[in-house]
Amino acid sequence: MRRSIVITLVFVLFAFGMASARTWRIFPDGSGDAPWIQAGLDTASAGDTVLVMPGEYYENLYMKDEVTLLSDGGWEVTRLQGYTHGLPAIWCRHLVNGAVIAGLSIERSVGGAPFYGAVRCESSMVRITANRFYDNGIPIWCEGSGLCEIVDNQFISNGPAAIHCEGASPFIQGNSFQGGSGSWGGAIFCTDGSSPDIADNLFIDNVVQNQGGAIACRGGSPTIRQNRFFENVAWGSGGAIHCREACYAEIEGNIFRGNNANNGDAIQVSWDSHAVISGNTFYNNGNQPASCCIGCNNMSVVEVSNCIITGSDGIAAIRCWDGSSGVLDCNDLWDNSVDYDGCVPGPNDFHLDPMLCDPDNGDFQLDCLSPCADHPVCGLVGALDVGCGPTASGPCTWGEIK
Repeated sequence: MRRSIVITLVFVLFAFGMASARTWRIFPDGSGDAPWIQAGLDTASAGDTVLVMPGEYYENLYMKDEVTLLSDGGWEVTRLQGYTHGLPAIWCRHLVNGAVIAGLSIERSVGGAPFYGAVRCESSMVRITANRFYDNGIPIWCEGSGLCEIVDNQFISNGPAAIHCEGASPFIQGNSFQGGSGSWGGAIFCTDGSSPDIADNLFIDNVVQNQGGAIACRGGSPTIRQNRFFENVAWGSGGAIHCREACYAEIEGNIFRGNNANNGDAIQVSWDSHAVISGNTFYNNGNQPASCCIGCNNMSVVEVSNCIITGSDGIAAIRCWDGSSGVLDCNDLWDNSVDYDGCVPGPNDFHLDPMLCDPDNGDFQLDCLSPCADHPVCGLVGALDVGCGPTASGPCTWGEIK
């Protein structure tokens, strides 16, 4: 959280410095202040904005430090497609003072070896916001150091992976990822010590052939918080999230519904990794016998606390094997085919109907009579607090009912 505040302050200060800056208007017919987008970027000075008018543009762009690339009418009416195979549609290299890319629909820009990505960021400070990425190879490739913000974008039918992090730790917030595909991490794939902060995103209907239907991390220390994972699939393991190879992950306050995999329908932790899984809600994940909702194997550790795990049909709620272990406490395990498989139950785990408001229609708040709303030992259990109940006013807690 502190890192995201620092990044935002940097971009705010950058914006204040633009008060006397120039705006370069670009039109698809070549009129305006420059004949095409790259010409506007080349001419712009620090603090300037290259404002792209509605239309279709076929260019491969090189961003400039302290310059904003902005569409006039938003991504609905402004389309960019990189036309040169082997190059990203937008390339950001060693931008140390901040650049902004906003309001574009970036489509069918496959990139290709050796420079993958529709937008490629190398050791750069870039804010990528309010764009749509559709049918690209890898929409955003982040590599090396640099404070990269990826905020409030839409990713639709991209792959392999929508965001690839290689030794990078971007701030990823408020995005939607739908229909992604590939082998690892249908939405986000992190490797080489990447430690992204992934917060308040929607992951839905992403499918991979191997591991991490939505997110796959090899090593690093990702923070994954307040996200929603719906109907993601991995044909290997980790239907929503897979952490492996000495990965240390903090997974807090998320909602998992209808995710599937051969192992770890919601989360799989493998190969000497460690995951702290707290305050999440797991609902109706998995439908394959011998699988599990949360899986831990190959000498790994999971700490699972204050989670609701319910409706794991035909599978175990929490499974530990191959020399792995679980440290559990204050979880509500309800209506699962098996609660524990190879893991020792937590001392304050309980088994009561969590009384979610309307989970089949997307409301995972608690009824005011829920035993998870104010447990006498554990306090709040699950991702969300009270949001429904028999009375419209006044406190209503499990402790009071008892």
